[in-house]
Amino acid sequence: MSEVEANAGGGGKEQDRFLSVANIGRIMRRAVPENGKIARDARESIQECERRKTINDDDIIWSLGTLGFEEYVEPLKIYLNNYRETEGDTKGSKSSDQNGKKQMLPNED
Repeated sequence: MSEVEANAGGGGKEQDRFLSVANIGRIMRRAVPENGKIARDARESIQECERRKTINDDDIIWSLGTLGFEEYVEPLKIYLNNYRETEGDTKGSKSSDQNGKKQMLPNED
């Protein structure tokens, strides 16, 4: 067993377990101002993806807590919940408008 396989828990190649640090850096740079710096620890913390190829909002919040930004975790969770509720309401109102239009069409015929 190679060292890479041992580090990955014996379950395959390291590249299958982790997103590349370069790609993570590119994604993170989009959200950071031009003069902002991203520590290698931050990129490596995001890199742990639990055998997934996507990063979601919970991964970001977990990484912030891991990096010592615990004071931001709860406010971000609250904001995220509010955002999800708002998006859910918006989607719900659009679908109800569409349903209303569909109901009107048969009556016109």
